[in-house]
Parts: sequence; C-alpha cells; structure tokens
Amino acid sequence: MTSRNYLLLTPGPLTTTRTVKEAMLFDSCTWDDDYNLGVVQT
Repeated sequence: MTSRNYLLLTPGPLTTTRTVKEAMLFDSCTWDDDYNLGVVQT
C-alpha cells in the first residue's frame, strides 16, 4: 500500500464571502430543531 498526501479543500479567504464565513461559525446538526424547521414532516 502506498501512502498518499490528501488535500482537504475548504473555502479559502479569497473566494469566501463574509456571509459564508459567518455561517461557517455556527455548527448545525440534523437533530437540532432549528435545523429541521420546515424540513421534517410530523
């Protein structure tokens, strides 16, 4: 087996808008009510 160097590609500072950077500061989980609001059917 050979070893490989993988790159983790994430939005960089030159291509990412301020609003996207702000959204990335908040962690959303699929079990959070505010994440599922309007998505999950009851």
